[in-house]
Amino acid sequence: MKLNGDKNLLVLVFIVVLTITPTMSNAHSFVWGVDVGDTFTYALQRKVLDTNYAPLLPYWMSFVTSIDEGTKFNATIKEMDEIPETITTSDQIPLSHAVLVLEDNTTLLADSTAFAILIGDWEFHGELLNFSSDDPERTIIDTDEEWGLIEDSAFSLGGQIYEYLFEWRYEKSTGTLAYSRYRVTTLGSDLIDIIISQWHEGDPTILPREIQLITVLMVALGMSVGVIIAILVYRWAKTPRGLAAELGR
Repeated sequence: MKLNGDKNLLVLVFIVVLTITPTMSNAHSFVWGVDVGDTFTYALQRKVLDTNYAPLLPYWMSFVTSIDEGTKFNATIKEMDEIPETITTSDQIPLSHAVLVLEDNTTLLADSTAFAILIGDWEFHGELLNFSSDDPERTIIDTDEEWGLIEDSAFSLGGQIYEYLFEWRYEKSTGTLAYSRYRVTTLGSDLIDIIISQWHEGDPTILPREIQLITVLMVALGMSVGVIIAILVYRWAKTPRGLAAELGR
């Protein structure tokens, strides 16, 4: 199935809705945990991508179409917005700007705002998202080391139901992206499954694939056929009729 631009736009708006949300308080204690020139290494640890659905990739992740699974790249901070004294709406949140470069200095993306966020006031980050604590589709990640979001939902396109998963995790010490996953599935099979992780010496650059539902069904079908054949062979051994006759029965 080929997707056209108008439908892509509608789906992307549905998937990632960043609304301008009035905050409960304009006081904050945000600071930057990175400096201009800081460089962090990442790995494309998983790349499952049906090219027909590549337009569903968010912009900041679009560069994965040009690199292979297992590729490492660097994100270098080139600029950070100034932090205002007060913040009253989510569109006032300062952004970082990073350039993504391969090890051979090829530029993947000249300006990405996804690789570092403000630190120091994680509760205020949560208020800005304006997500209900009992929202079954969204989960806030808040541990001693990481803060992030998991969004697990579904949408319909052309009469087909698609499930999607968005996951972001940022390191609380630096505010840098630690892990991100974007997955779109239909009928139990992956159309898109992209995992980008901050990479450190000794980390894997490729993660093992997950077993697809269609594979499970095929294995189950194979087991069923195997059991049937085993029963037929056993019956053939116990009867003077040949195997062909048993199969006929």
